[in-house]
Amino acid sequence: MFAKKYLRPFLSWLFKIPLRNFYSLSETQQGILIVANKNTSLDWFLLYLALPDNTLFAYDSSFPPPPWWRWWHPTPQAINIQKGDMDELAPLLQHLRQAGVVALFPEVSPLLAGGTIGKMSDWSALLLTQAGVPILPVHLHRRGSCKFWPRIRIHFFPTRPFLLDANASQTNQRQQATYFLGDCLAWARLLAVPKPQTLWEGLRWAQKRVAHNRFAIPIQDSLGQHATHAQLVFRARVLAHLLDKKVDIGERVGIVLPTSVGAVITFFALQALGCVPALLNFSVGSKPMVAAAQLAGLKIILTSRLFVRKAHLEAAIAALEAIVTIIYLEDIKKELTTGKAIAVYLSGLLPNRWIQKRQAAVRPDDPAVILFTSGSEGTPKGVLLSHANLITNGVQVAARIELRRDDLFFNVLPMFHSFGLTVGALMPLLHGMRLLLHPSPLDYREIPQLALQHRATILAGTNTFLAGYGRTAHPFDFHTLRLVFAGAEPLRPTTRQLWLEKFGLRILEGYGCTETSPALAVNTPLENRPGSMGRLLPGIKHLLTPVTGIHNAGALEVTGPNIMLGYLSPKTIGAVMTPQGERGLGWYPTGDIVRIDTDGFLFMVGRSKRFAKIAGEMVSLAAVEALVEELWSDDRHAVLTVPDPRKNERLILLTEKQNPDRTQLTTMAQQKGLGEIYLPKTILTVEKIPLLGNGKIDYNAALELAHAIEI
Repeated sequence: MFAKKYLRPFLSWLFKIPLRNFYSLSETQQGILIVANKNTSLDWFLLYLALPDNTLFAYDSSFPPPPWWRWWHPTPQAINIQKGDMDELAPLLQHLRQAGVVALFPEVSPLLAGGTIGKMSDWSALLLTQAGVPILPVHLHRRGSCKFWPRIRIHFFPTRPFLLDANASQTNQRQQATYFLGDCLAWARLLAVPKPQTLWEGLRWAQKRVAHNRFAIPIQDSLGQHATHAQLVFRARVLAHLLDKKVDIGERVGIVLPTSVGAVITFFALQALGCVPALLNFSVGSKPMVAAAQLAGLKIILTSRLFVRKAHLEAAIAALEAIVTIIYLEDIKKELTTGKAIAVYLSGLLPNRWIQKRQAAVRPDDPAVILFTSGSEGTPKGVLLSHANLITNGVQVAARIELRRDDLFFNVLPMFHSFGLTVGALMPLLHGMRLLLHPSPLDYREIPQLALQHRATILAGTNTFLAGYGRTAHPFDFHTLRLVFAGAEPLRPTTRQLWLEKFGLRILEGYGCTETSPALAVNTPLENRPGSMGRLLPGIKHLLTPVTGIHNAGALEVTGPNIMLGYLSPKTIGAVMTPQGERGLGWYPTGDIVRIDTDGFLFMVGRSKRFAKIAGEMVSLAAVEALVEELWSDDRHAVLTVPDPRKNERLILLTEKQNPDRTQLTTMAQQKGLGEIYLPKTILTVEKIPLLGNGKIDYNAALELAHAIEI
């Protein structure tokens, strides 16, 4: 009582802990199991002060509380768990059954960078399966860099019930409890960690976090450009100053630039001005680019003369000039005088009123960027994402993946793709990581050399690109990588096996959509199941809607803080169509048919649009493609469907395999237990299957090519 009576106010003042964060559990009718994250050596002390006197603490012998903990504890109510068997857990279970409170730190791994959730102890999972009580998540968040007097917040959240699968084995029950504990801590971290209001504020936050190392280079590209966080902010402010009179707050401004330092500076300059960048996909040609500019209602597009010339975009820019004003960065640079640069620099030493005025008009839920879907199966859509969408998605990923300040994220994906923008650029920069950019993911020989030269530690790509790097790279080129992520398209088993055998690296497959900012699920070093797309990120709720003819799977709908504001309306310029699913507004139907196992791992069954109804049966085109890829793994294939007068639809295989043997395909299908309806009736050989800029198959162009060949 002495500690709580006198030390609570003192420590509240010393460590800047608001008293309102101290939680007092009232008399409960049932026991409560409190789980908290690791943060500092003071965790035991602070949690004791915040909890009732009858709280029973449990700790793992591998990670005990500090020695002085028992010195100030008047009646040490702590149990040391060594073996983790039922005998040691019996006092805890008895206390819970008597409506008591038990508190523990379930993580047994050392404190990970950025507060990422670590490995759970086996005994804490066993306790959860036997207790039958709700979980109360607690998050201790440390702010500031001071080691001895940090600013600490203690956040308590509503209890969460653990639904035990009575039919599962004890091993599976304990595994499910382990995942549940991790989910509770990750969910609490997502809600408790303070987040910047806007992307520009997030960049300024990152600048302050790394201010102690002003000469570190957080961002560079293979073109020779580089900048520290301070230089990045300064250059973005300079460009914003030059664009100030040309754009209005909230105006949508197009960007046609490669993945480079210049593109990042341009993006954040528009963020500083309160504008909404629209990143145009320059790999699709002039007609789709004009349609995208009209859909977004653009009046101005920023680009570079050098890039237009090197990328051969003269025709596309000429077509765009008929409807918008093209501003070249080289021309803006000529407007910069020494006096203006000095004025902008000096304004950075004082409050920037002109930026503050624009930022004051921007809210977290306001539009931050316009991206366009790949259009692999239809017309590209304009997706409007908010500041909160993009920032939250980065925090969701960081809760699952350990992101270190000394990491070098190698981004080769185009920034007009949501994977390349959010995961490949914004997340590393806003978390204070270093970033290396390369303009083209198709440089299969150059990219491994760059990874070796710059000692990259994280790489993200699609299956198509990772397979190309794996074939051309030397086994030593990727020896500094510790994390490799794959997304945007299914990861082939052959690509996974190639990287594992040649480089000793596991490719962690993820899943997402442009409409979800984009990450929805991801495999991690801690939670990895090959063949799956990972487990859903914290804060995301899902719904599986039954689909006729498909068993043990359903159409996936999701909702959460990373779901888009909506689609741009093709009928009314400026209008936004809010996503709506079976449960109403805010639920986004992904269009994917997925299966979710008992541990929460997602498995792709196929796109709802990529199913064929043949003789009354639903056939997944993705499953047929997987069958063909397993047989002829060195070539690319696309399975298409066309109308059939007798069986409703029939399958066509478009393949780069020369002289394909249909007998081999039939034998493979029989070995897999697949019927005749899974075999394409027509096999067409082409020199190259059409691809989109992000490496995915362009099924619209592939179907046109198939029709042209058949005719």
